Amino acid sequence: MKKTFKQLLLTTGIGIMFTSCYVSQPVITETPPPPVEQPGVSLSVFYNTLSPYGRWVDYPSYGRVWVCNDVGFVPYRTGGHWVYANVGWTWVSDYNWGWAPFHYGRWFYDPIYGWGWVPGYDWAPAWVSWRSGGGYYGWAPLTPGFSISIGATFGNIPTEHWCFVPNQYMGHPGINNYYINRSSNTTIINNTTIINNTNVYNNTKYMSGPERTEVERNIGRRLDPVNINDARRPEEGGMVNRNLNMYRPNITRETPAPAPPKNNVPFPINNKPESHMVRPEVKPVRPPDITAMPGRRDDQPERSRGVLSPEDRKPNMPSPTPPQKQPAPDQRNGQPRSNATDNRNIYPSIRMNNRPQPNQNNGRSNNNKERKNIQY
Repeated sequence: MKKTFKQLLLTTGIGIMFTSCYVSQPVITETPPPPVEQPGVSLSVFYNTLSPYGRWVDYPSYGRVWVCNDVGFVPYRTGGHWVYANVGWTWVSDYNWGWAPFHYGRWFYDPIYGWGWVPGYDWAPAWVSWRSGGGYYGWAPLTPGFSISIGATFGNIPTEHWCFVPNQYMGHPGINNYYINRSSNTTIINNTTIINNTNVYNNTKYMSGPERTEVERNIGRRLDPVNINDARRPEEGGMVNRNLNMYRPNITRETPAPAPPKNNVPFPINNKPESHMVRPEVKPVRPPDITAMPGRRDDQPERSRGVLSPEDRKPNMPSPTPPQKQPAPDQRNGQPRSNATDNRNIYPSIRMNNRPQPNQNNGRSNNNKERKNIQY
């Protein structure tokens, strides 16, 4: 009896000991990693990243802007698609440099260079404006200086800048295959309205796009938002399962903008082809050569041009006397001088009076007497 009781106590103690040990073990559950705190970087990160894929241009209105090298490139239309994330509709670019110009800064269009990107400090899933209606969703890049609080209207965003897609293809990975031709933009814009949904990330307001429930009704399936995680370097970005890793550093505002790379080119002031924009070099005007004669040719020797060479020039040679200006004809009582001067040049010995001499007899001139005084 005692032996049985001792065995019972021993078994109970061992059970209690194992039970206490099992309960004391912590329960391990998988939790998402905390967001990585991005260090502050200057604007030079944009210059260094984008220089191999485009050129930096000095633009009169916006300063240094970046132009992509790809022909026909259109932001938020070429090489990418939309995904619904925990921060709203996010543009996922196929370019390895897409982390910068699609999530920072603004875009503008120039008829000479095409689309240009102005660097910015604030990150957003996409800097676009949204429209919906008539069975379509549409978006357009926001220009520099655009205020989110005001909203976009038909007038301040050009018609051709909008990109539309049938609403059943919103969020499709191959959305570029369903873009509507831009020739129909005017008709679609007249049947759509602006989507004014906004969201805030890191104290920055942006347009978040259409509502999730509305898109789910149009596409006929459920949308599971993806989580955006911070990547330490640009090359670590990409989609992993339902997580979207993106490099989104904090751009410091205190650091002044560095000088652009060597491929920086000036921007013409007027909207004309670049070949017509270069101002000709202004050269000083040389005074005319006083020895130049009419019909003179530079390839003729000096002797043939009537100009003496240094060997032929004699010392103390008098300079040619410039022609004297002839005096104006003598005006007497409003009448010009007679041709008597010319007669004196022909007959030097002839002396003639321009006016007839009055006669002593009755004031008449004695012409016969004057003719007798003429000596040949």
